Amino acid sequence: MLEKHRHLLIKFRQDISRDLLVDDVLPYLQSKLVLDLYDKECIYVEKTSKKKAQRLLDILPTKGFDAFEHFFTILGEKYPQLVGLLRSGVSDETYGDAIDSNVLLEGGVPQRPDIFTNRARDVHKVRTALRSLKEHDGWVILHGMAGCGKTVLAAEALRSPGLLDQLFPGGVFWIRIGSVSQAKLLMQMQNLCVRLDHDHSRAPPRNLEEAKDRLRMLFAHQYPRSLLVLDDLWNAADVKYFDIRCRTLVTTRDASITDSVGGSKVKVRVSEGFSDKEALQILSLWTRTFDLPPEAIKLVNLCNGSPLAISMIGAMLKEHPNRWKYYLNQFQKKKVSKLKTKFAYEYPSLSEAILMGINNLSEEMRTYYIDFALFDDGSKVPAQVLCILWDEELEIVEDLMDELVNKSLARKCVQSQDALGISYSIHNLQLAFLQELSTDKVALHAKIIDRYRDVYGGTGGKFDVMEDDHYIHWNLIRHMLKANMVEDTYTLITSLSWVVSKLKVTGPSDVISDYISVRDSIKAEQELEVLDNFHHFVSTNAHLFVAKMMPDIVQLALQQPSLSQVHTQAMAQASILTKQGKMYIEWCNQRADTLDSRLLITAKVHCGAVYCCKFSSDSSKVVSCGTDNHVKVWDSQSGRQLLSISGHGDVVNCCAFSHDDSRIISCSADQTVKIWDASSGEGVLCFVGHTQEVFSCSFSPDDTKAVSCSADRTVKVWDSKTGVCYHVYMAHTDIVRWCCFSPDGGKVASCSDDNTVRIWEASSGEDLCLLDDHTSSVSFCCFMNQGESVVTVCSNCIKVWSCSSGEQTWVYNSSSTCLSLAFSPDDSIVAMGFSDTTVQLWNSKTFARLGVYKGHKGWAHSVGISKDSSKLVSGSEDETVKIWTIDRDAAKDAAKLRRVFDAHFGEDSLGVAVADSSDRLLIFQGQDGVLTAEGEAMDSKIHSVTFSPRGEAIAVGCESGTISIQDRSCKVLQSFSEHKGAVRRCYFSQDGQLLLSASDDKTAKVFNLQEARVMYTLAGHTNKLRRCMFFNNDTRILTASLDGSLKVWDAKTGNLEFTCCHSSTDYVLTCDVSHDSQRLISASADCFAKVWDASTGELLLSLGRHPDVVRSISFSPDNMICTGCDDGIVRIWDSVSGKEVTSCKKNETWIADCHFTRDGRNIVSVSDNIQWWSKSGQLIQEFFIKGGFAKDVKCSSDFKTFVTVDDTSTLYILNQI
Repeated sequence: MLEKHRHLLIKFRQDISRDLLVDDVLPYLQSKLVLDLYDKECIYVEKTSKKKAQRLLDILPTKGFDAFEHFFTILGEKYPQLVGLLRSGVSDETYGDAIDSNVLLEGGVPQRPDIFTNRARDVHKVRTALRSLKEHDGWVILHGMAGCGKTVLAAEALRSPGLLDQLFPGGVFWIRIGSVSQAKLLMQMQNLCVRLDHDHSRAPPRNLEEAKDRLRMLFAHQYPRSLLVLDDLWNAADVKYFDIRCRTLVTTRDASITDSVGGSKVKVRVSEGFSDKEALQILSLWTRTFDLPPEAIKLVNLCNGSPLAISMIGAMLKEHPNRWKYYLNQFQKKKVSKLKTKFAYEYPSLSEAILMGINNLSEEMRTYYIDFALFDDGSKVPAQVLCILWDEELEIVEDLMDELVNKSLARKCVQSQDALGISYSIHNLQLAFLQELSTDKVALHAKIIDRYRDVYGGTGGKFDVMEDDHYIHWNLIRHMLKANMVEDTYTLITSLSWVVSKLKVTGPSDVISDYISVRDSIKAEQELEVLDNFHHFVSTNAHLFVAKMMPDIVQLALQQPSLSQVHTQAMAQASILTKQGKMYIEWCNQRADTLDSRLLITAKVHCGAVYCCKFSSDSSKVVSCGTDNHVKVWDSQSGRQLLSISGHGDVVNCCAFSHDDSRIISCSADQTVKIWDASSGEGVLCFVGHTQEVFSCSFSPDDTKAVSCSADRTVKVWDSKTGVCYHVYMAHTDIVRWCCFSPDGGKVASCSDDNTVRIWEASSGEDLCLLDDHTSSVSFCCFMNQGESVVTVCSNCIKVWSCSSGEQTWVYNSSSTCLSLAFSPDDSIVAMGFSDTTVQLWNSKTFARLGVYKGHKGWAHSVGISKDSSKLVSGSEDETVKIWTIDRDAAKDAAKLRRVFDAHFGEDSLGVAVADSSDRLLIFQGQDGVLTAEGEAMDSKIHSVTFSPRGEAIAVGCESGTISIQDRSCKVLQSFSEHKGAVRRCYFSQDGQLLLSASDDKTAKVFNLQEARVMYTLAGHTNKLRRCMFFNNDTRILTASLDGSLKVWDAKTGNLEFTCCHSSTDYVLTCDVSHDSQRLISASADCFAKVWDASTGELLLSLGRHPDVVRSISFSPDNMICTGCDDGIVRIWDSVSGKEVTSCKKNETWIADCHFTRDGRNIVSVSDNIQWWSKSGQLIQEFFIKGGFAKDVKCSSDFKTFVTVDDTSTLYILNQI
């Protein structure tokens, strides 16, 4: 009941109790549910009518604010004189406002602050959103950054005359949630239930689900049109407990906090800070002056108008109105701790309050406490670190710190009861004061370093063997630099042992940051070169160091150039570790140019393909997005993640910074375009209007507009500040893949699956130019930065068009699909990302290729060039983003090695024969892989290269059906043209006199090389052949075909002995023969490997079903079998029982080849990398190739030397150390 109404009942109590007979009003009050039977019994307990009336007057104020109204109504029928008395005290003008005020008071709505400014625009937005709840339940989400005034705005929005009566006649109920445990949340919900429930006899709910059900019933039956306000809601997990189908207003930092619940939602973003006018008004109210000095606006800009910061400044200026310059200076220097003011402290300044607390400590405790000055802002110092620093046992450290905690000089965080699970921290103001108090910071930092040296290996300081104490690995380099130990720091960070140790603890970004921080302190050129070697090693392999299974870092270091200090230290460690049974592989033929010095860093910040990546204006940050539904912002030097934005509900296709780097735009398959604050990651706007997946989005050059395109065939132009849609362009007749503004912002280019590119006015949508000379879907388009030309991408074709005439000015047809494209600001260079995993750089004036950037293992979906044209960023299907330095010197296009090769492992020498992209045969000799011969170009593409047993001859099979026999100088010895289709495989007999070939013409042929003739043709297969081999001492021949069968032939006569029908529908891809020639095995696209009797062709075993295609197989000497599957797993089988023994799980892509060692103890497999396994399935070692895939691996008989070629045309000659 309203306070005024209670006052009236008290004022006229004697008059009412004298005249009123309760029997005249009780029936009516009961019918209106003001009174119940219990109340009636309490009244009739009284003996006289006067006391009964008095008891009624005692009960009415407890029955809510409508009790007086009903009492007033019934009195009007039978006691008009009493009505007159009461009416004399009621003001009709203020009655509605008084009810609203009382509802706010009873509902717990916070009062208006003493110092207040009316943020009319934000309040209007909130009230407009609340009106959406008039006819139905739903959610209004008031979201914004911390300290922006969400609570004040929510409360102010409810202080509107008539608003509550119109929208929420059932009342308002305010509950502050905060970041709470479930137990505290239950307590809050229990309190709310008690406040709402008329039945006070009911026990409070016992758990969250029961509380949710209770609240749903209360709001449905007792408060059907009321508003529930959830203030400061932190956790999305808490929202489900308030999903009770009522009208709900939420204040939160997380705009997506209600995404997991149903109902209509209206999101209202609160401005991050006061406008300049509002902030100045607050300062005026605090200082009681409207003539503010120029420092006022500077202070406002310095703290970005933050309501919290502005209020703090105003509070200090209230007592010292002439200190504008002083406070401005202190804020600029971040020396806020020395600012004196009359806060709620008994000391004139915060510093003196901190100092008083320190002075109250004993001398010993003061010494311990001052040691905290060596720690950094926000550091949580584990108890283990303090044990080392103070040379005390854990129990002593706990006792010391408990005293500091009890005196509010430190905070304690307990995750477990051991030395690592207990950590301590102090407030930033206390830390700043201690650092100012410290007189010898160098000695302080040296102290912790010396203590760790004492604990780990004496004065030598074996830092690489330090245990992870959750602190020292992260901070040792900083302490050493602060202690002026530059030489020691250099020695440490150029120690491979330390790098290995730190990478395992901190990951790569912190190690990279160390190299950056140390570099300025190193002066000697030789030391800088070594430092750069280590920096490059960590940066370029950073994506591997964040993998779930970290690779062998020593092995990775062995892949660095042989003259680098990284390789030298790795070789020394490998030599020691091999004696302990470890296996290490050296890349023998690595040349200096195989290390791409242009690659600066490889970052893996996404858990899925990267579809877009862009630099910030100053190139210090990169924004990227992809299939993990996240937008990520990260440091371009260290790869450290700065922001992870998770507001999209599906794949994020595109993202970009605004030109002033203050905002980020992104679009998604969830049909939305969103704008985020680039510093906080908070959602700013969500553009809703597209009805299908959105593929592209970008800001206009002045950042006032945004453009987006979608699978709904439309392009939309938006106001990037308000989210208003200016224009919808609907001229395309199919999916629109890309769109962008012209450099002046006046035009938009859009491309579509309708095979066209359209250029149109951004303001009106008027068509300006139609570019329709494309043969298929146009996936990308962009203006050159001078605005005179447009570039379009249609599959493998890249075209440049004149904007004014619409004529083509340049066409380039690439060998693979172009997926992305970007120009430098001056249009002098263009970067392109391709489906062959490469990124290419071109001179856009001369159309000369400047370079090919290799290193990605998947499609290069996105490329971008920095504003200063010095760096290139690329994002790929392989889940990585790479940053490269741009080299403008044109690179000579060299012939590429193809993955068609063979190796001959002689007793004294190694020979490798490889086909190149110009259809020539290249011969490399020795472990160093020296190129010794280059053949003439063949008449068609080379498909097969095979050494003879003694290595003096090479058989080359071609697309035309030609087989060329060449010696090691590439001189043609013989040539055969009997095949009518591509020759896929050649195989020499053991004496080298016979050559077996398999062809796409469905036949195999046996050639007598001495007589230079075809002995016979093996015809019978009904589809192309893929494999052939002699076996059983060259007396028999095995062929495998895409017709799904194996055939065994007599090698002397060419007669067919039998056919093994593996599958009637699926290809046989490979085959093998056991070492004793008693068994055959076939592998097929039907996901099975099958073992056959080599004498009869009888099916012995069926191995599988595998989850995917079986692409490679091999017998061990003891007749074990390994199969390589497209699911990336090598499986080992018992050839007697046919049971799977174990599996080798590591690869991301299919297994292209696998082999047992001669003794059957180990296996080598090749896929996206080369792996060595034990027979038990344990990974022994892994060699990371530069490319994304290798096809075959050739092994020496002693399993010491291995040869392969990957898809980046890199030849690998590998030796076991």
